[in-house]
Amino acid sequence: MAAVAAATLGVAGTAVAAPVQASGDASPPAPGVAVATDASGDAGVLGRTATLTLAPCAGALETPPAACTGEAAGRYDYQLNAGPPQSLTATGGVQRVQIPLHHVGPNTVTVFAVSATGDLSESASADFVVTTPATPYADGDVDGDGHADLLLVGTDADPGLWLARGDGAGGLATPTDIGADGTGINNTPADWNDAQVLHGDFTGDRVQDVLAYRPAGDSAGQAFLQYGNGDDLPLSPYSGDSEWLHSDQFTDYTLNGDGDNPTRLVAAGNAGLDDTGIADLIGISGDAANGYQLDLYTACGGCSAGSYGYARTLAGPTEAPDGDDDWNDFSLTTAQPAGQTVLFAVKKSTGELWESTNPSQNATALIGTSGTWTRIDVPWNPRHVPALVFGDVDAAGHVELWAQAGMCATRYTLTGTTLERGATVDLTPGHPRHRTGKHRKGSGQALGH
Repeated sequence: MAAVAAATLGVAGTAVAAPVQASGDASPPAPGVAVATDASGDAGVLGRTATLTLAPCAGALETPPAACTGEAAGRYDYQLNAGPPQSLTATGGVQRVQIPLHHVGPNTVTVFAVSATGDLSESASADFVVTTPATPYADGDVDGDGHADLLLVGTDADPGLWLARGDGAGGLATPTDIGADGTGINNTPADWNDAQVLHGDFTGDRVQDVLAYRPAGDSAGQAFLQYGNGDDLPLSPYSGDSEWLHSDQFTDYTLNGDGDNPTRLVAAGNAGLDDTGIADLIGISGDAANGYQLDLYTACGGCSAGSYGYARTLAGPTEAPDGDDDWNDFSLTTAQPAGQTVLFAVKKSTGELWESTNPSQNATALIGTSGTWTRIDVPWNPRHVPALVFGDVDAAGHVELWAQAGMCATRYTLTGTTLERGATVDLTPGHPRHRTGKHRKGSGQALGH
């Protein structure tokens, strides 16, 4: 990450002029700043925290400490990389604060001391490195606690991207909006409206990133990638924390010479069996005139998400799960039991649910291809087909499929070829959390585009 300019401290990564001195008094000395690291300069692992030490002057952190002179600091303003500035009341001595580690690689924290009268010190900074987790986070485990979590796109009344932490047994914590700063369009929670949200490791840093894909509208075919924090804190849509994936990355020309972008896109782990370390994607692409098909999108190993592109067609227009030419009537979701991607397809007009697996990990029988589909018995009425938005695996190894209606989420658990309905949880912010149905225990600067 680029170091923050020494003379400025900008909101959300936007450099601004240093505050005007409020008085003619002497400014405080530049503060002492240190971040605890090992001998290699590593402060810790992505998703964890590091200790930032602050002192009235640099000499106060020496051994033995030196006395500080000049005007006392009333507070410290500090900024991590290009993130939003934070303030901390100065105590007059050495003090410590925990800072989140959200960026793999080089990081810089920049600090100003501000007197009670508003006088500003020269800046001081510390550089450190953040490393990737030794073991990749499990699919759907956004916060890294070992249990899959639930991500929901909000409603008009409660916009945003809501994270409900899971307990591994179907329980969900009160949700928090990790998408409050939007997706780089207007930088508001409403940016998430109408987006298809994918979770997976799209950057190779071993934590769960978030991809907001738009199949229609002004940004049709484009996706906005926000790098995972490795914890449950809000995502950042700002430069260095995110990137746009443009529509030509997902365009399929095999049915239409003018190209088609996916109408539905899901993350698919290592579905293509290329072991790139970056999650594959599967999408339904096509148009009414030429038909629809199922496509695989991949990125090259060691590359960024900007290398995503159409890889191959998994199933042609007449190879939908039911053997008909009706891919446009299906919605998709995935899960990764035992680390193997499983693809689910719901026929919206009838409620049929199909599961595609590749248990032998055969490169000639990738999920989604003809011959890999099994019909699943479902508990819902064909006239009231739920919108499946999320798939994960509970602590007992059972696949969970989550349906969303407004801010309510219903859990469905798969056993063999039978799907069983579980609890419905109201995740409306500030709303009493009612459960219904059968419940079974157990199992920078904003980027433009």
